[in-house]
Amino acid sequence: MYMYDHIYTFIWAISFVLGAFALVFTVFSGKRAGTDKNERFRAIVCFNAFTILQSAVYFLFGYRTIGFDIFYAQEMLRLLDYLSCIGVVFTWALCVYIFMQKQQLRVLTKVMIIIFSSMLLIELLSAVFLIDDNYVAMHPIAEVINFSCEMILGTTVFIYMVVGYREAAQRHTRRFILSVSLLLLISIINQIYLDEKILTGNMTEGVDAKLLDIADVTCIATCIINILIAFYVYREDFSKLFAAGKTVVPEDMTELEKETIVLNRVASEHALTSREREILDYVYEGYSNPEISKQLNISLNTVKWHIHNIYEKMDVSTRAELMHFISSYRL
Repeated sequence: MYMYDHIYTFIWAISFVLGAFALVFTVFSGKRAGTDKNERFRAIVCFNAFTILQSAVYFLFGYRTIGFDIFYAQEMLRLLDYLSCIGVVFTWALCVYIFMQKQQLRVLTKVMIIIFSSMLLIELLSAVFLIDDNYVAMHPIAEVINFSCEMILGTTVFIYMVVGYREAAQRHTRRFILSVSLLLLISIINQIYLDEKILTGNMTEGVDAKLLDIADVTCIATCIINILIAFYVYREDFSKLFAAGKTVVPEDMTELEKETIVLNRVASEHALTSREREILDYVYEGYSNPEISKQLNISLNTVKWHIHNIYEKMDVSTRAELMHFISSYRL
């Protein structure tokens, strides 16, 4: 029995606890804010649930190995293993799509749903009929299926990471998308190497993927992801993060009235002062800093200070990001 088994099993246990804490915290915050029916709320809860499932499955593998010297996995465990791995990537892609709501992701997401549904079915059939209890492939096609699925998972994460990072209006959301996506990519690459050894029967202890010759970083990555989920929900004002999102305004209003409604909501949700709200109007209209200074009869440094505060409250760093962020409120 190897020391690595104890270490990885312990980390998976921590990951499970952290994931459960993040889920409880998210659900409690959503219920309290009255936003638990929102699609953003549901997306991040589903993603969190699959990270918990993955942690539970691999903790069970480790616990069986340590406590009972069991190095094989029955069909149900293999099915849960594949379901959790595919589910984590699928729900993460949906999270990024719902965060962005970009047209270029709409078609891609529809295609992804079809591909992932087919892939899940094929993987589950492979787990039952083409892989034995030690995860060794009984037919060469099982290796092809497994490698193809993992490449699809990695490609999906990479595409959504690039689009999400480029399109997210707020810095914190960009960092969250980038961090989680990179951790998932690292896990997938690591899993490709491990599965190549497992499926060909070159693994020291059969199904026990916590090996002497390579560190299984998936447990560490999942642990960090669960921490990031809780931190992201806490870092953002939850009621703002999972609010209705876009502001619906009547069609019979003038453009000026529509803009005022949107800007008022932005200012209210981000606690702008009356002066900051006033300057936000000028910034939105495209006035330069010297022009704002002249219009309001205040110094240029004062204008810069207020704009800096607006950027900080909205977690943006440029006027382009600010305009992008405001436009995300408008339907």
